[in-house]
Amino acid sequence: MKLVAGVDEVGRGCLAGPVIAAAYIELEKDGKTRWGVGINPNTTRASFEAIIVGLSKIL
Repeated sequence: MKLVAGVDEVGRGCLAGPVIAAAYIELEKDGKTRWGVGINPNTTRASFEAIIVGLSKIL
């Protein structure tokens, strides 16, 4: 199994405006590649959403 993941935040921060996090995960198993994306103001939740979506597609 191969795994590629990335997380990034965009926005102005807590003093100047909202921040949004986006997470991407790519899973490869048995020659099939599936991906998941999570978008949430919370970095941890965005990452968790991406993992759940990616895993649900490959299992």
